[in-house]
Amino acid sequence: MPTSRTRRRTELATDAAARPSLIADARRQQRTLIAAAGVLCLAVAVVATLVLGAIHPRLRDITDLTRDLRRSHEAMLDQETGIRGWLATGDDAFLAPYRDGVVQRAELTADVARNRLVTGGLGVAVVDVLMAQERWVTGWADVVTDLEVEDIGRPQLRRVLLQGMALFEEYRAANDVATGMVVARRDAAMREERVAIQVGVSVVAALSLALLVSARHARSRLVRGIEQPVTDLLDTLARMRTGDLTARPQSGAPAELAELSEGLAAMADALEADHAALGRARADAEEQALMSATVVDVAGDVAGSHSPAEVSRRVAVAAAAMVEAATATVWLLGDEDLLHPVHSTTADVLASVALGEGAVGGAARDARTQLRAGRDHHVMAVPMVVGASVVGVLEVRGDRTRLEARTAPLELLAIQAGAALRAARVASRTADAAERDGLTGLYNRRRFDADLAVEASLSARGGRDVSLVLIDLDHFKRLNDE
Repeated sequence: MPTSRTRRRTELATDAAARPSLIADARRQQRTLIAAAGVLCLAVAVVATLVLGAIHPRLRDITDLTRDLRRSHEAMLDQETGIRGWLATGDDAFLAPYRDGVVQRAELTADVARNRLVTGGLGVAVVDVLMAQERWVTGWADVVTDLEVEDIGRPQLRRVLLQGMALFEEYRAANDVATGMVVARRDAAMREERVAIQVGVSVVAALSLALLVSARHARSRLVRGIEQPVTDLLDTLARMRTGDLTARPQSGAPAELAELSEGLAAMADALEADHAALGRARADAEEQALMSATVVDVAGDVAGSHSPAEVSRRVAVAAAAMVEAATATVWLLGDEDLLHPVHSTTADVLASVALGEGAVGGAARDARTQLRAGRDHHVMAVPMVVGASVVGVLEVRGDRTRLEARTAPLELLAIQAGAALRAARVASRTADAAERDGLTGLYNRRRFDADLAVEASLSARGGRDVSLVLIDLDHFKRLNDE
């Protein structure tokens, strides 16, 4: 079954795969902005082409035609004024403006004829102007200037002036019509230019607004896609720095940040596992230190003891406490290859065990710790080895896991117990040998004095009498010899 950390990493990985890539989203938004900018540039280019390539050239032609018609009209006025002044005074100086006007009108007539707008109805009107000018020039101005002013009488002068005025009015009417048409064309072209510019500006403004909205939307999406996940990652790191190894980043980030979240979660899982392992190792170390302290205390308590029974009792009690076991027994190996129970924390009567029998006998025979399963519990038998000899076995009954965890302390306790038991047995035997007769095995004078002193003390403390019986055996030497 997957653990919660594994499921969490799987959820983060699945979410990272399902979420859109931040780079892909940025590129898509970049393409959208580029396309919008391209459309904006295209709209500007279309408006510029329309205005500069079509409307503006036509407007320029209209402006040129208007200027040429005006200057041609001014040349006509100069000619008429000069001729009238010459007819009125006879002074040839008045003919100078006329002659300049002739030259200027000829040039302007050529310019007007080359203008691209001189087509259709406007072309007819302009041609009418040019023809009216020609009729005035050939039908009146050239004729009049060939006359001598002195030969013209007053009645004839009046007719000449009336004839010229009629032709000039005919020209003026044609010029007014053409000028009006040109002005109308100019006004229409200017309106078209204004409309094109307004439409272009509106389109550009709309596209610019759309581009701005798209850019703001893209920025908002990036902020939503980055700001919250980054804040969550920083918050997770801050919590981890304070020691909260259970902190995990939330899902829902873009693919790249989701990968960072997954890596951070994996790192947090590893740190949490390491922290737990370190805690267990610390607890084990503290427990081992406690066990070692217990062993040292037991070793100190039994050091110098001359009573194997007391040493066995202290070791059994300590072993049962170390494993929290129900039963702990100390067995001593006798001369007949039998293991005898010296002390047990249970009240059960235990029989001696032969070498190699069961866990206890096997541990004594092999000089190696034995762990075997029992009916309701496990049995661990730890040999008490001194040098190369097994002096006994420490038997502990309890939970398998706890027994396995306490194997090292129990073996150390067994080593200390073995040394203490051997020393106690040696001391007990030495003390007993010092108080017995070597030949008969009976207690000697030293033991007699010690027992007498004890009995006298008990009698004095208890207020009771004490009696001493002396028996003399005759011929005791013969008994010794036999």
